[in-house]
Amino acid sequence: ANFGSYDQATGVWTIGSVNVGVAATLVIQAEVLAPASGIPPAQTNTASIQTADQYDPDPNNNSATATETPQYADLQVTKTVSNPAPNVGADVVFTILVENLGADAATNVSVDDLLPAGLSFVSASSQAYDPGTGVWSVGTVDVGAANTEVLTITATVVASGSFTNEAEVSTTSPPDQYDPDLTNNKGSATVITREADLFVTKTVSNDKPNVGDLITFTVTVRNDGPDTANNVEIKDYFPIAGLKLVTSNPSQGTFTFDTATGTGVWTVGTIDAGVTEQQTLTIEARVLPPATDTIPPSQTNVAEVTKVDEHDPNPLNNRGQVSETPQYADLAVTKVTTNVQPNVGDIFTYTVTLQNLGTATATNVQVTEAFPNNISVQKITPTGQTRFSPTATGGIWSIPSIAPGGSEVLVIVAEATSASVAYNTVRIKHSDVWDPVSGNNQDRTPTDPQQADLFLTKTVDTARPEVNDQVTFTLTLENLGPTAAQNVTVTDLLPAGLDFVSANPASEYNDNSGVWTVGNGTLAASATETLTITAKVLEPVGGTGPVSASTNTGTASSTTVDPNPANNIGTATVT
Repeated sequence: ANFGSYDQATGVWTIGSVNVGVAATLVIQAEVLAPASGIPPAQTNTASIQTADQYDPDPNNNSATATETPQYADLQVTKTVSNPAPNVGADVVFTILVENLGADAATNVSVDDLLPAGLSFVSASSQAYDPGTGVWSVGTVDVGAANTEVLTITATVVASGSFTNEAEVSTTSPPDQYDPDLTNNKGSATVITREADLFVTKTVSNDKPNVGDLITFTVTVRNDGPDTANNVEIKDYFPIAGLKLVTSNPSQGTFTFDTATGTGVWTVGTIDAGVTEQQTLTIEARVLPPATDTIPPSQTNVAEVTKVDEHDPNPLNNRGQVSETPQYADLAVTKVTTNVQPNVGDIFTYTVTLQNLGTATATNVQVTEAFPNNISVQKITPTGQTRFSPTATGGIWSIPSIAPGGSEVLVIVAEATSASVAYNTVRIKHSDVWDPVSGNNQDRTPTDPQQADLFLTKTVDTARPEVNDQVTFTLTLENLGPTAAQNVTVTDLLPAGLDFVSANPASEYNDNSGVWTVGNGTLAASATETLTITAKVLEPVGGTGPVSASTNTGTASSTTVDPNPANNIGTATVT
C-alpha cells in the first residue's frame, strides 16, 4: 500500500488522510486454493470504505469487487490393447488416449507408462515417449475430444502369464491446471497369454513281439487347456534299425515319414481343450530280424511336441515314448544213437533232444529229420504234445511250444539194412521266436554198420607127394577191417584122396564137418589167425591106376558184412 497499512488477519486497510486528487493503492497477493472436491468455484473479492471523518455525498461508489475463476483441466486417460490374449512371442499394440474434459487447456502434461516385465518394447508412435523411463511428455492438451492425444506402444510378449500395463498422468510432475477428478487419470490394459497344456502318450500293442511280427504304435495327444492349441506339430522318432514302418493313420492332419532318418512329422493342426478332443496317430510296423547270431535289441519309439502357437505351461508331458523288446529263444538240437556201428540187421535207437536255452517260450517249432538210406525205421515216439509227420525222406517233428529251460525228446527205433556209411541229420527248420545262435540248430549222427573184409589164403607144403605121404595145408585168415568180424568160421572139408591126420589148433577144427571156428569167434581188424591141417595121401581105389589130383578149398564166413567176399576162398592142390 502506498498509504497506511493492511491487517491481513482482519482485512482492514487503514489509509489515514488522502488529499484531493491523490489515489491510495493497496495490492494484495493471494494463492488460489484447491477446492475440497469438484470444480473450483469463482471467487469474488469486495473492498468497501468503512469510515471517514468527512461527509461523503455519494456513498454508491464506496464499494468495489473483483472476481477470479480458477482454471481447471479434467484429464482422462484410457488404455486399450490390440490382443488381450496373445501367444508368447507375439507383438501387441497398446493405445493410450489422453482427453481434456475440463474448461481450460492443460499444459505441461506427462504420462507415466512403463512396460511391465514379460513385455519387451519394440516401438512407439511418438518420440516423446521414453521407453527407458516410461514417461510420455505430452505437453499441452486442449479441451475437447477433437484434441485427444494418442500414443501407441508396440511390445513383444516374452513370457507367459498375466501382465497389466498402466498409463497414469504423472503425479510427480503434475500439469499446471487443477484436475477436479483424479479418478480418471489412470488407464490400464491387461494381456493374459494363451496357454495350452499338451499331453502326449505313446503305447505299443505288443512290447514283446516276435521277429517278423506286425505291431502297432499309438500316439495320443490331448489338450488340457485352458486355450485351444493351434498349429500343433509332433515329431515321431522311429527306430528304423529294428523296425520297418508299414502304414500310418492320423485321426487329424497329415503324417510324413523320412525313411532315411526315421523321423516322422505329424502336422496335427488345431486341438480344442478337453479330453474328448484328443487326437491319435497309429503306426503299424514290422519287427526286423537282427544280424545273424545276435540277440535282437530293444527299440524305443519317441513322439514329442515340436511346435505349437500357444505357451505350454507344462512341457514335461509333451513327450511320450515306449519300448519293445523282441523275444528270443536259443534252441539247441542234439542227436545220439545207441550203436554207431551196428551189424546189418541190428536194432538200435536214435534219441533226438530239443532244448530251449533262451529267455522266452519258443512256439511253433519244427525240426526236420532226414533218415539215412542204410536203415529201416521201425518205430517213432515223440514226447508230450509234440507230433511227428513222416515224409518221403524222413519227417517233420512239430513242437507247439517249449518253455525256457525245457526240453522235448524224439525216440527213433531203426534197423541197420546195409553196410554203407550214412548220416542221420536233424535240423531246426522254424520257430516263431528269434534264435540268436544258429550253430546249435543242427546235429547229425553217423550210422556205420560193421564191415570186416576177410582174406583167406591156403598153401600146401608138398604139392607132389608120394602115396601114403603126409601133407600139411596151412590156412591163413586175415581181417582187413575196418571192424572186427563176428562169428567167424572157415569151412575146409578134405576132398577124396586125402585122409585127415591132425589139425592145429585141434580144438578149433572139426574134421567131420570141416568147420574151423576161428579163435573165439571174433577176429579183430588187422588180426590174423592160422590153421594147419595134416592129411595122408591115399592109394587109388582098388590099388591100381594113377593117383588123382586133390584140391583142398577153404571158404571163410562171418555174420559181419564182408564188403569183398571174393577173397574169402583159398585153395591148394596136391597131385
